[in-house]
Amino acid sequence: MATPAAKTSVFLQLVKYFGSSDYKGTLANVPKSFFAAPLLAEGWIPLKDLAGFKKMQALVKSPAEIIEAIAYVPSGLFEVSPDSQYVRRTREFDAAAVCADLANYAMLAGFAVEAVGFDDGVSAIEVQSYFGRFGPIERVTAAASSWDPRFSTAFSVEFGNLEGMVSALVADHVYEDCPIQVRATSKADGPAVPTITATTLAFPKNRILEFRLAAENDTLTKAAVQAAFEALAGVKTVEYTKGGMLGHVQFKKAVAREIVGVIGRSGGVRVHGELLAVRALEGDEERLYWTVATEKQKLLGPTKISEVDLMHAARFAKMAAGKRRGGAAAAVRYHQPHGNARAAGQRGKSAGRGKGKDKAKARGGASGDGSGAGSSSGAHDADDDDTDGVDGAVRRVLGAQRGQGGVRKAGSASGAARGSGRRRTGASSRTTAVSMDDLLASFNSI
Repeated sequence: MATPAAKTSVFLQLVKYFGSSDYKGTLANVPKSFFAAPLLAEGWIPLKDLAGFKKMQALVKSPAEIIEAIAYVPSGLFEVSPDSQYVRRTREFDAAAVCADLANYAMLAGFAVEAVGFDDGVSAIEVQSYFGRFGPIERVTAAASSWDPRFSTAFSVEFGNLEGMVSALVADHVYEDCPIQVRATSKADGPAVPTITATTLAFPKNRILEFRLAAENDTLTKAAVQAAFEALAGVKTVEYTKGGMLGHVQFKKAVAREIVGVIGRSGGVRVHGELLAVRALEGDEERLYWTVATEKQKLLGPTKISEVDLMHAARFAKMAAGKRRGGAAAAVRYHQPHGNARAAGQRGKSAGRGKGKDKAKARGGASGDGSGAGSSSGAHDADDDDTDGVDGAVRRVLGAQRGQGGVRKAGSASGAARGSGRRRTGASSRTTAVSMDDLLASFNSI
């Protein structure tokens, strides 16, 4: 019996032979004696001849293995004759498009979206209703979290199409004022699917390492994780939320599996005293990671981080820590930063005009750029601070606002102000880009 990988390779070679671009060449290689047979006019090709083609000959030992490969991959592209002597395609198709579709099927069949952060009273029906906005839902089940033990219940959401699943993984989620974290997870009872990705599709391979914490650690930071792995290989970026339980390291070169081997042989890797469990993403799981990363990049633009993502992650980490300790932080509520900040700015303006304050103070209370950061004179709206002060603290420390051009310091002159030539006072007169290092260092200081 051929292995799943071997059957997949045979099937993909068959797809190439019968694809629209190579079909005529395949027919040309059929023995001339068969050309007069009426079966060829109906599209039938002898399996024994296909098994003798040079590339197929390296994959199979008998025509039966081709039949086995056709049955293994649920494509509906091929039909085998009743006597198992011939095969034909059921329709014309593009080989590259078929491979991409099969890879998407494999990802959808093998993975679900796991969501944590919902209150204990939330039902599976409510979760299905929430995630239904992203695409059709096949099933929602509740179980223990596979990656964050601080939550007693996690929901596994199985989508009916890949687009819906990717959209759900890309988005930031808030349900009844609680931030929700999501990640892709393998289905425990998922069907056996062909591994199409690794052999056919182009994306960076062997570059993503996943790490997990055994216990909650509030001192672990991105910078510390990056420094630990930089000692082993060049790191492009680290995805980790302070206070979280799971993260990813993206290496500059294809060395993730090798790094996991080195770490295993050396007894593990510790960061701030925390032993990290590591594994390399492979196959469809790795492709799904890059698919989500690409879609998120389209959504956020050229920036590598945004205020929205950072504040959402910080709020979730605070809530998760509170649930673990049973403290007051478990009850904190989430506020979207932009609407509150903009409203605070407008209220600052109105208060300045209504009370006849001097122009400098009114301008400092609300710069008009939507940041709502206020000035050092104390014109700061109480709505910008939540019960635990995370949102307000993040804005004050980072001084960042999210815009089309990326993350910039609060107080930067708006496009309208620059266009009209009006001067802004203090920090408002200049626009300064915030680097990734500045953002991470500031966040870690909160």
